[in-house]
Amino acid sequence: MADPLFENFAVGGVAFPVLLAVLNIIVRIVFSVGVYLDSNDRSTVLVPGVFWTLATLAGGVFVAVAYWLVHHSVLGHRDFRES
Repeated sequence: MADPLFENFAVGGVAFPVLLAVLNIIVRIVFSVGVYLDSNDRSTVLVPGVFWTLATLAGGVFVAVAYWLVHHSVLGHRDFRES
């Protein structure tokens, strides 16, 4: 007999996609807060920090990686990383 607690996590169940959606939202919010706090401490490239924050909220981890590449990696412009 299947455990009723995990019954909805089977393929086609509702609970698993809802759990993934909630985790996705939490990750987007956490990364957006991180980008917001970091953009307040430095001058940003291309657009103001608020737009980076909103883009991270909409685009998730991919935009957060783009923000890191532009502002913190060796690919970013040296003048902006040192400020």
